[in-house]
Amino acid sequence: MKLTNSNSRMLSDQGRDEHLHSSTAAVRPVVTTEDLVARLPNYGLSPAAFEYAYQALISEPSRGVGQFATKSVCGMFSSPSQGLTLQYESRTAELVWLVRWELDSNVVGCRDQPPMIDLRKADKNGVVKTTGYTPDFILFCINEIVVVEVKTESNLQSLSEKYPEQWVEDNGVWRYCPAQQSFSEMGLTHIVLSGAELEQVETCNLKTLGQVLRFGHKVNSKLRAKVISTLEETAWLSIADILDRVPGVTNADIFELLIESVLFADITLHLLTEPNSCLLALDKETLKIAHDDNWQAPVVPSPVSCMKVPDREEMAKALKRLERVKSGEKSRQVRRHKQRIREGRLRGLSPLQSLVAPKLGNPTPKISPEAKAAVEEHIQSIYMTENEPTILDAWTDYKMELQEGSSNIRIVCRKTYQEMVEMKDPEEVAKARGGKREGNAAAARTSVLTRALIAQRALERVSIDHCLLKIQVPVVESGGKQYCKRPWLTAAVDDATDKWLAFFLSFVAPSKRSLSMLLRNCAREHGRLPETIHSDRGADLRSKFWVSVLAHYEINVDWSPAGHSRFNAEAERLNKQI
Repeated sequence: MKLTNSNSRMLSDQGRDEHLHSSTAAVRPVVTTEDLVARLPNYGLSPAAFEYAYQALISEPSRGVGQFATKSVCGMFSSPSQGLTLQYESRTAELVWLVRWELDSNVVGCRDQPPMIDLRKADKNGVVKTTGYTPDFILFCINEIVVVEVKTESNLQSLSEKYPEQWVEDNGVWRYCPAQQSFSEMGLTHIVLSGAELEQVETCNLKTLGQVLRFGHKVNSKLRAKVISTLEETAWLSIADILDRVPGVTNADIFELLIESVLFADITLHLLTEPNSCLLALDKETLKIAHDDNWQAPVVPSPVSCMKVPDREEMAKALKRLERVKSGEKSRQVRRHKQRIREGRLRGLSPLQSLVAPKLGNPTPKISPEAKAAVEEHIQSIYMTENEPTILDAWTDYKMELQEGSSNIRIVCRKTYQEMVEMKDPEEVAKARGGKREGNAAAARTSVLTRALIAQRALERVSIDHCLLKIQVPVVESGGKQYCKRPWLTAAVDDATDKWLAFFLSFVAPSKRSLSMLLRNCAREHGRLPETIHSDRGADLRSKFWVSVLAHYEINVDWSPAGHSRFNAEAERLNKQI
């Protein structure tokens, strides 16, 4: 598949039309390390570049990723074309590129975390020092070798503000100047890829098509002819319409025809797993007509200020003010409301909009800087501690402390003290009072526009977890007495359907035996294994045994950030229900 990105020569410069279909027509053969080593002389590399690429192939990854991840899901991608697993630090950045490279005919081989090199760059104080640098990937393309650094767009913006001379953007193309210079001297190309132009809908569709390729599904010749004849009679049809009109055809048949370029679908616009909205045609030109602006879904709105969209309480107050104006009441307050309506009309606002959030009273703070500093210090030293005092207890301590100190600083009321607590970052306050896990629970939700889409197909992504059940089960009886024990439950929940897939009960603490039995029960119950398994960072779930078993069965694996239970919500919700 030809991919679009202006950041590098190794990615195609074709337009967005090329994303209408997948041009990969057959399962790619496995490219071994020996195959890639044999290709190295063909690149015409310098001795330094040859040695670097050779070490990247024959050595293990120079580091393990994700040990200190706080807000990203890291994992290992099982690459069918490479016959090994590749690490990634984020499923919205590195993973989406791995999925694309898997289907990119220009990418022959890929390795993660190549050897570290030394860079000369300035630190935050402007002092030039030599520091170590490890790229994310090294790609072995048909005509060149490319070293890749992957960052999210927001991360790149932050780095460019902090180090403007190192992280530079030029017409949408990002460059990390110190790394680019060092690799250029070596004779290799270094590029920076961001996720700004990557569509999550397209990523989900590429995963679906990749699974069809992995299973090697073939379409019956009679069904193929019926599908083509059906679309010859009608310009375009949805997947659901074809399934209804052609008896015996399946989703897998349609996906295989897309891979073979017999059918065309805009995989950047509609999910292939949404049959009622995804349109198919026999050529790209017809599909473009079908995807006229009138057919497209509305753009997802970006976050707006609460002044433009007030909360329910403020809207209710504005409605009451408007009712008083319409009632004919003659009072000083109503005259003020009418004046605001007249001023708002000049600015193009409706009467209701004019009465939202009126600025009344004196906005000047009534608390002195000394009093404010005293409250801030007390909040930091008393309220934001592991003792977790209530607002009332903390305020009482604050009041007594100032009274006993015979200070001239004015004592604020409990309401003001609470308001100053609420003005602080909720994540920072919760972390100081209850630790990392509580701070993560209080963290702001991720923006919808930057989230990875949830699994769309059964067994696409499965969450697993262990739970010590709160029940006592008799295990033995002796001398007229029953001896009980609490059992452990190991369960797998499908992310797409939110259904139980498999479980295993044992009186023994979680171990590799529990995980092995879970996989066995899933295979016996459903006839196949999951594509991706997600879990927290338990010792058994990060063990070499577990990672090796999943790699053997070509199952992707990823883990939540430490102490971030919301990333494993499906399994955690099951534990809570039980």
